[in-house]
Amino acid sequence: AYQEVQRISRQDEVMPRINRMAVLHRALAIGPRMRQSPTGVWEPTIDVVTPAKFHAIRDPLDPSVLAALVFENDYSLAGIAAPDAPRWTIVGWTETMFMTSDGVINESSIVPHDHGRIPWLLLTLDPPDGRLIDEDTGEDLVAAQKAIWFLNVLHLKESKSATKQMITKGDLSTAVRGQPLDTETDSNLPEGTTADVVDRSMDVSIFTAGAEYIADAVGANYGLAPSVRKGHSVDSADARELQRLPLRELRLQQHIPFRQFERELAEVQ
Repeated sequence: AYQEVQRISRQDEVMPRINRMAVLHRALAIGPRMRQSPTGVWEPTIDVVTPAKFHAIRDPLDPSVLAALVFENDYSLAGIAAPDAPRWTIVGWTETMFMTSDGVINESSIVPHDHGRIPWLLLTLDPPDGRLIDEDTGEDLVAAQKAIWFLNVLHLKESKSATKQMITKGDLSTAVRGQPLDTETDSNLPEGTTADVVDRSMDVSIFTAGAEYIADAVGANYGLAPSVRKGHSVDSADARELQRLPLRELRLQQHIPFRQFERELAEVQ
């Protein structure tokens, strides 16, 4: 029966997506639920929500314990909130209560449930002591992205401004006015004047080299060797395995939280 639930919920496709998003965001809220298909048949599915769309509420007596999960209603959670609800409606779950609110909380917005636990899973990777979510890891990726974006802007600007300017010297009082400075049109200068060309461009490779350096440095923080990131060829399969060794070690460290998550997911389902 559980294998059938896995097949219908497409768990083999969802789990690699959870893996990628968890490594990127360091925290996810995963909720298995039942949804009604267009034919009226109820079937299992799995929702995946990033930290931008939920808030993890800590237990006031123990900050490392999850007390509640609160979601923004602009994420599509069919069956949890009305489809015509306002955009800023929130949905909250505790171990015993379910809440929906559009800003006003009253008795009708809080409903008990009998799940015995929060029917959502909070997956976090390496949270600091006394915290539920690691909110700092990954800031180097954000900083690197902004730096590379800025270097690309400078690269485009200097590429556009890379021009050659003609400078004339001498007595130009008798020169013909309004001559076009076009590469396909000849210009006439009076006797005794000279024309020099000044290259006003700069070497834009400094921007690409800076972007490559930043990408290599931040990639090394996550076990990604520069040769692997750039897709360079290797002399042998052993050499490729050595390049991927730091990435493999990080992956092995992630096995522990993912095993615990998969066990809890099976219990909730």
